[in-house]
Amino acid sequence: MSNKKKKHDILQRLMICLDQRVRPFSRNQILRSLRVRDGADKQKVLAAIEDLIQQDRIQPVSAGMLRMRHKGVEMEGILDLNSNGFGFVESEQSETDIFVAPHALHTAQHKDKVRVFVHKTKRRPEGEVIEVLQRARTELVGVLQMRGDLGFVVPDSRHVHQNIRVAADKLHNAQHHDKVLVQVTEWTDQEKDLVGDIVDVLGKSGENNAEMHAILAEYGLPYKFEPEVEHAAAQVSENISQELPQRQDFREVTTFTIDPEDATRIF
Repeated sequence: MSNKKKKHDILQRLMICLDQRVRPFSRNQILRSLRVRDGADKQKVLAAIEDLIQQDRIQPVSAGMLRMRHKGVEMEGILDLNSNGFGFVESEQSETDIFVAPHALHTAQHKDKVRVFVHKTKRRPEGEVIEVLQRARTELVGVLQMRGDLGFVVPDSRHVHQNIRVAADKLHNAQHHDKVLVQVTEWTDQEKDLVGDIVDVLGKSGENNAEMHAILAEYGLPYKFEPEVEHAAAQVSENISQELPQRQDFREVTTFTIDPEDATRIF
């Protein structure tokens, strides 16, 4: 192949690669995507990138990062992730929700505040997440599954489609099939596992207390009392005769309640 034809081939491959990218990229990322290993070819690709920058077809956005000038606009909004894997971004800048395909979500999760690049199409608005501006949450609830020394937390939420990988030194005594609360420490694209650190063991999956605590934790609600509250509760006597003077006695009054006969807290 002549040098002229080879240069044209490299430029054609480069343009195809760049047209598929909305998020910022580095020169090394492009070289890896094109699988260019030969030193001379690398120089041709880098030279072509510089030519495109000069032609204002590629825009520098930060130190070492570049972005193609695509036809479209950027918008901000809240991502509503569907249980089937795709999502919609609700933005004040758009009259209709912006559809985001699974491969275009990247590291974004349900209810994250995101910036999306919206393609100009004749159909409904369709976009790609280019930046997560604010995480809706950084802790997730799920069931720990052990595979050797490595743990994987399967999230309870139907909106989270990735497991969370937990290294052995981040298990903190959690055991197989425990219901746990895990702090996500590394956000990854949708086809990869998240990475996390177990911060609390709620109990065995399926146990009543564990499941009740899991529901509260899932919605960011407190599921534990403060130590001083626990201490005060421990001081309360279980002898009801000491409690009677402090309460109004309705035992002789006909009362209807949904509580069972063995209920211990009817006020």
